[in-house]
Amino acid sequence: MRNFIVKLVGKGLRVTSHKFKLRFFVRTCVSRVSLDDFQFSPFRFTPFPEINGMCSNNDIFLIDVVGQVVGKEDPEDIITKAGQSSKRMRLYLKDEESMKNKMKCTLFGDFVADALISLQKENVEPLVMVAQMFKPHVYLSDFCIQPSFYGSRVFFNSDFPEVEQLRNQLIILGDQSTQQISHVESQSQRSVTEEIISGTFPLRSIEKVVGMTEGEQAVGIMHFAKNATRKCFM
Repeated sequence: MRNFIVKLVGKGLRVTSHKFKLRFFVRTCVSRVSLDDFQFSPFRFTPFPEINGMCSNNDIFLIDVVGQVVGKEDPEDIITKAGQSSKRMRLYLKDEESMKNKMKCTLFGDFVADALISLQKENVEPLVMVAQMFKPHVYLSDFCIQPSFYGSRVFFNSDFPEVEQLRNQLIILGDQSTQQISHVESQSQRSVTEEIISGTFPLRSIEKVVGMTEGEQAVGIMHFAKNATRKCFM
């Protein structure tokens, strides 16, 4: 590659911790090389313990993860922010190093369909998943990884060297339990919009909240008008 621009990394999602990035422009020229001449791995796998730290520090890196699928929840119907119908499904992965660390992986849309195809196959070998360019996420102290809008991909029992290594390791151990994927009861977490529509929590205006007595529970969703000028100190 020649005729490119080197710039400092700004805000937004990142795939590396390097402070610079390469940017193409109209005079940039790129030549394809053979992988035989240039050894390159498309993945930089992140150990599970490091993912928890990234979530705690609010880092915005996209990461690659490889692990054995050991648990699954039932797919759920959801409504996206754009108002479209979609699917959501959670998988549970074990890492390669200790086989004790677990990580929750939340899939959406087409990724759910890909996962169901692999899960429905009668595999006699462990199911290994590769999540490429996924985003670490934490919600209510619950750590997980999930796809982003920046080229996330999912692979099941692919022929990547890292996958073959993990599968061979599991087969050598000879533990039949490593081939079984347990069913986990879904812990549904509905969006604020879904809570309002279902009427699960009553709406509370600012006037009612201000007039509440000490010790009275303020459980609910407060509605703020667009042009409201009153501030809320909670």
